[in-house]
Amino acid sequence: MVPINGVPLMQIILEQLETLGFDSYHIIINPDDKITKAHFEKDSTKIRKLRAKGKNEQADQVEAIASIGKKIKYHYQIGFGGDGDAVLQILDKIEIGDGGVFILFPDNLALCVDNIKNIVTVFNKHKIPAIGVKKVPVKETSKYGIIAFDNNAIIQESSYDIMTITSFVEKPDPEDAPSTFASIGYTILTKNVLNLLRKAKSTCKDGELRVADALTQHSLQGHKLYGVDIGVCVDCGTPLGWQIAGALSILEGKNKTEFLSAINCFQLPDIGKSQKPKNPSDISLLEIMKI
Repeated sequence: MVPINGVPLMQIILEQLETLGFDSYHIIINPDDKITKAHFEKDSTKIRKLRAKGKNEQADQVEAIASIGKKIKYHYQIGFGGDGDAVLQILDKIEIGDGGVFILFPDNLALCVDNIKNIVTVFNKHKIPAIGVKKVPVKETSKYGIIAFDNNAIIQESSYDIMTITSFVEKPDPEDAPSTFASIGYTILTKNVLNLLRKAKSTCKDGELRVADALTQHSLQGHKLYGVDIGVCVDCGTPLGWQIAGALSILEGKNKTEFLSAINCFQLPDIGKSQKPKNPSDISLLEIMKI
């Protein structure tokens, strides 16, 4: 529920998915989280007061949020068992069938909805697990799950390429990273991967169970995994990423295009613990544009 210019990140992501035609959502939260549920519940009193003041546009926005809320079911994860453990909380509560389950981790914000649509298109066409990936700086591989892929098995579509993933390495040191493409939490899983997740053992030093553990087992069984470049994706869990997302939400047209180009072409500065600002507003947009 981190806000981007006053709008919760969770809401922004769900609104993106709404444009792609998703009809239900399962959100995994901490049992003590009351804020998320309250945000998406219909507040008839608030709507009535807004309309009485002639603020119909704001009232419409509140109703639109509530309409998304009707599609949400909540599940609970106690403690920090990893993203794989979080997914396990819903497996017995949803009907998977022959389709897939789109798993999203709401700390990364993909800025182009068409790129998210590409992941869905790849899955619908091939019925193979489809994973959103983004290119990261070499020195930052230790922050992500990094993919290895077959350079000789890249499928070229009209506007994007599909990578054939061969394995995952969780947070490798730069010298051990098989590539600089990171899995960033936009993943469509098949029934086989979800069944493997039930049996998976953690391969992480912290003992947490990762979705990547099941994906690796899926690959070792001889099944394919596809990676799709999701383009510019902002890590809103960092102060700088939060500020960038806020800037992009208010930029339009040429200014937005130029800013996106700047982010694509230049490596953002590494903010160490000693230099990390107390909040994102301590980093000026001017500093970002100077990079």
